[in-house]
Amino acid sequence: MPPTDNENSGIKDIEDLVTLSEAQLTRLIQSVDERTLAVALRTASEEVKIAVFTALPGKASDPMNNTLGMIGRISFEELEAAQKEVVERANGVLGKVG
Repeated sequence: MPPTDNENSGIKDIEDLVTLSEAQLTRLIQSVDERTLAVALRTASEEVKIAVFTALPGKASDPMNNTLGMIGRISFEELEAAQKEVVERANGVLGKVG
């Protein structure tokens, strides 16, 4: 049976992170710089932020929340670059290429 679109498509944007399991999100978080992740989450929905914070080990959500709150103005280019990096790494966690 051929793969469905969902199985074949991987992660396309930051909002797709909610489709990852907690274990996959944990591996993603471990592979991304904290500031990059915080910048990428800046415009993400609350659902995505909650999924990521839930996957953070132990009390790591407190520093991440602080980092999110401390990030000042960022350029659209910086936001796009951070989100692109997180999406690429998420696809790496899934074993998907580009």
